[in-house]
Amino acid sequence: MARPFFTLRLKLTLLYLSVFGVLLGGLSAVLMTMREQFIVGDFDQRLVDRATSMVDAITVAEEKAPGELGAMAGIKGLIPFRFPGYYFQLVAADGKIIERSENLGELYLPWTKAAQEAQNAGEAKLETIRGELAECLIGQGAELRLLTLYHAPTANRQPFFLQIAVSLASMRQSIAQLRGLFLGVIPSGLLVAGLASWFLARRALAPIGRIAREARELTAAHLDRRLAL
Repeated sequence: MARPFFTLRLKLTLLYLSVFGVLLGGLSAVLMTMREQFIVGDFDQRLVDRATSMVDAITVAEEKAPGELGAMAGIKGLIPFRFPGYYFQLVAADGKIIERSENLGELYLPWTKAAQEAQNAGEAKLETIRGELAECLIGQGAELRLLTLYHAPTANRQPFFLQIAVSLASMRQSIAQLRGLFLGVIPSGLLVAGLASWFLARRALAPIGRIAREARELTAAHLDRRLAL
């Protein structure tokens, strides 16, 4: 007589594997989400740090040479390629472009509604830019992370907006590598769990199997035999 495919051992193995799979999948999803949020937050923080450094440099330049021309002279020496891969733009409070980085060429960073809200927000505004501008600067399908920081007026300086943009390619690559790592770990974990569950089920069912074998041997010719406790 053929043995049934869905034996008790197989059912226990599938049960163990299902429970472990749910736990592993849930834990992996939580860890991956937290890690992705950290990567995005760290990327944005570095962009904020760049903006802060720029504003500090503008302030120093203004203190050395008060007036708009003095500040612009300091900006021209600072903006172009101080941070490779970053694009800069200095905008007056009335929307006039004061200075921008040379790597922008003939292009300008977008003056969006979110950028205009930086003044009221009192902090840097971050947004993702897609489309023609990003593709012209970087390439097909590119994305830019744009930061706009408002600098309030001082005794020697009119208010201005500082905009910094950088490609999101490095951040996207880090997230893709992270997801690839988790997608590789989960199947491996399930494989190990499946093998462990199979052997655990075998060990757990061993006494039952022994009793079943002994029971099958209790025929009329062996009535004197007893099942071992």
